[in-house]
Amino acid sequence: MMAAITAWASLNPSAPPPIPREELDQFDPELTGISSIDELVAILEAKAPGASAVEMLDLADALIRRRFFHSYSYFRFDQNWILSLLKPLWSDLASPVRPDDILKFRRAACSQQSIVLQAVASRLGLDYQSIGVNRPGHFLAAVRIDGRWWVYDADREIRVRRYPLDELLAGSPRLNSYYGPVVGLQLIAAAKAGRIQPRDLNRNPAPQASMLHLVTNFASRFGWLVLLLSWAILSLAVRRPASRVDPLLAPAFAE
Repeated sequence: MMAAITAWASLNPSAPPPIPREELDQFDPELTGISSIDELVAILEAKAPGASAVEMLDLADALIRRRFFHSYSYFRFDQNWILSLLKPLWSDLASPVRPDDILKFRRAACSQQSIVLQAVASRLGLDYQSIGVNRPGHFLAAVRIDGRWWVYDADREIRVRRYPLDELLAGSPRLNSYYGPVVGLQLIAAAKAGRIQPRDLNRNPAPQASMLHLVTNFASRFGWLVLLLSWAILSLAVRRPASRVDPLLAPAFAE
């Protein structure tokens, strides 16, 4: 934890300068010690005591940019063997969607990083929602600040800390300055075609997967106990001795 706090002390909450996309991965291995939302929020509070909720959220965005590689993470066999075995059949099911699960990994996709930021927003008492982009596939977090919705995109490590959701939904040309011309034009086209949809106000965007992960996590850790108890009960039932005749009634049966 102290190593993570030391690394976090070097974070600059101001917006990063424009840099090429291929150089945008700001991953800092020192921050992998942050493995839960509780730890992440504790670091934010230690870094900026007395900061406003918005300042804390901006700091969280700066941290998340450095906490993860850009890629999906999947449960390993030793973490959840049930979902690990399901991965070849349906890889989405093996990808963590609960914030504390996501923080167990170095890698996180756009949806996973957004879920972590949303969890921080929830702790700070801020309204949040998910923004899905279809063609190109992308996922962003939006947070309501002083009555206006703002987009955070830690996954793409955009050139500003946040920008108004209105600009994304309208396909504003300013998106080019945030993302660069390639991704900016893709998002503008998606907005013009109505392929950007806000949803899931103040809730995890994958509630069913979250429940599946919770249940299978318990089963993969303790399911063997259930099997063992079932086997023991069945064994006792099969080996139960035959009913004995009451000695007082034995003569009657003898006749």
